[in-house]
Amino acid sequence: MKKVVIAIVIVLALVGAGMPIINGILMEKGYRELVTQVNTMYTDQGNDMQMDIVRYDRGLTSSEVEWKIDLGGLKAVYGIDEVVVIDRGKHGYRGVTFTSSLEQNPWYSKFVAGQPGGKDPITVVTEYTLGGDIRSNISLLPMTFKIEQDTLESRAAKFDITSDWKLERIQANGTWEGMTVPDKMTLEGVSFNSDVRLISSFIWDGGASAHFGKMSGRDGVTELTMDGLRTGYTAHYDEVNKTLDIEASYGVGLLSDGLDKVENGSATMGVRGLDAAAYEEAMKSYTKILGELLTELGNTTEDPEVALQAFQAKMSSVGLQMVSIVEKFLKPGLEIFVSDVHAGLPQGEVSGDLVVKLEKELTVGQMFPMLQQPEQVFEYLTFHSNMQVPAELVGENPMLLEPAFPGMKTGLFVKDGANLVSKMETRDKKLFLNNEQVDLN
Repeated sequence: MKKVVIAIVIVLALVGAGMPIINGILMEKGYRELVTQVNTMYTDQGNDMQMDIVRYDRGLTSSEVEWKIDLGGLKAVYGIDEVVVIDRGKHGYRGVTFTSSLEQNPWYSKFVAGQPGGKDPITVVTEYTLGGDIRSNISLLPMTFKIEQDTLESRAAKFDITSDWKLERIQANGTWEGMTVPDKMTLEGVSFNSDVRLISSFIWDGGASAHFGKMSGRDGVTELTMDGLRTGYTAHYDEVNKTLDIEASYGVGLLSDGLDKVENGSATMGVRGLDAAAYEEAMKSYTKILGELLTELGNTTEDPEVALQAFQAKMSSVGLQMVSIVEKFLKPGLEIFVSDVHAGLPQGEVSGDLVVKLEKELTVGQMFPMLQQPEQVFEYLTFHSNMQVPAELVGENPMLLEPAFPGMKTGLFVKDGANLVSKMETRDKKLFLNNEQVDLN
């Protein structure tokens, strides 16, 4: 029995000692598969970027990998053909941990030389757990950037990113201590988090949010202050109906220029029932157009006028193409909304909301008769809106308080105590403003 126990211990010890070697072998296979997945995603998105492994030197207990990203059309934006990364990994018992470096890029070496003490300000450590997740920790030291005559001083930041090996779910969070442009602008801090799940190359299900600390900026004698800025984004994919609901929200605790101020401002806007296939087609076309435009701009001179002409020519050539794509969105159930609009002003509270919903399928061709008979639009959609503003804010403005054309019985707003209110809605395919029918024909 004693010999059996000893034998088992020896076997376990040998297996344990060999795990870093085995993990190194498995890591190389997984690493190459990840690169293939990334390039497949680029291709599916119509993106001309490309990730390549230049060399993969695997040892018994460590590995060194050199890989690069060809920026494709983005070369015209950044003035850089490619980004080279050196990953140095240590094989462990659970996986492999890599530390990444941009040292092989001349432009980055020049940037580092200009930082305090000539120290590399970016540290990226990624743990690849075999059979588990991929976890990256990114740390940024304080950095400085020269922008024309000004110097931007960025403070420290930390970011954590986790994903599975198929890149189907990505979670991220981070904090940034802020930045300063001396005598011009200050941002005291930022935090963010996100959690998204891959549905297709262009569709993600999940959300993200960010919170900003106090911001202040000075332009001559005017000083702008913003405090408590927050943003949020959510996307939900309906697998049954193959539609998307997308929502973006914004809020701010205080916005002031020293004379006027807005307190507790907020707004949410979005779309529901968006055809997912049409959305993907639109995004593919947008990516393709953007890539072609970047390539053309890269081939032009640095003259802004020449670049503008290239942009205008490109937009003219894709106009009809985009019209046909937009038409595919116009299906029953499509809803565009603005909600939770609030703003506290010295004169009082501003609030409002708006919903437009498509009830029947609509084509571009069906829109032309609406130019002559506007009420036909309510054969296809329903509409609802409410708005309230302090009367003191707009005064006795006849453009708001009196009918703008003979078909209106009231102005856009009517008085309600210390406020002006506006209510617009459709009933039985007719438009009503402040409970009075509007004749649009």
